[in-house]
Amino acid sequence: MSSSAGQADGDGQPYRVLRVGSSVPHTVIHVPHSSTVVPAEVRAGLEIDDDALAAEVAAMTDWHTDRIAAVAACPGTSIVVNQRSRLVVDPE
Repeated sequence: MSSSAGQADGDGQPYRVLRVGSSVPHTVIHVPHSSTVVPAEVRAGLEIDDDALAAEVAAMTDWHTDRIAAVAACPGTSIVVNQRSRLVVDPE
């Protein structure tokens, strides 16, 4: 599996694209809600305490869907993974 645009967590990109097996994608899998990242600049503007935010992020995260997509992908698949919590941005 290879990565492009926004390759790794923490690189500042709002998403990453994983390609499985081929550089020419045949299928795109969208994984919008697997991240738990709330950047500090966003966190500073939220009127909620840390424990409440952690509970909300935990409840609103679709856990391991990025891993499930990677296992389910066939060669040539691109997987677009949102790198921010859906509490920050919901790309749908």
